[in-house]
Amino acid sequence: MGTNRPPLPVWSGKPSGRLLLAEPVDTGGRTAPPLVTRWNAKSVMVARAPLMPMEDSHEAPIGENVLLREPERFGFRRVIVSRGWEMFQHGLPATAFDHVAMRYLHARYGRTGNVVAALWEAV
Repeated sequence: MGTNRPPLPVWSGKPSGRLLLAEPVDTGGRTAPPLVTRWNAKSVMVARAPLMPMEDSHEAPIGENVLLREPERFGFRRVIVSRGWEMFQHGLPATAFDHVAMRYLHARYGRTGNVVAALWEAV
């Protein structure tokens, strides 16, 4: 029986690949802006969160330097960084208005957000 799978890549002896890290980070006590908080208060997560099992976690947000500096020590070069507040849509599925509103809120307040995403590339 034959397969239609592409052949596995052969390691060239040269590092390659990308790494995407996205985690909540310590905001130093900053909270979400009032408009983001009001948006989330009417989101689908208000009804869904009580249905989700509570995780027994002792994790705290990490320092943003872990995402923005540490991979350099392991041979990665930072390509791009994005930051934003966690936001949730109002409709299931998300409506066009949800997309527009969340993009607006992200553009206005994202740079101070609690989630950092960083794309790294092996060098």
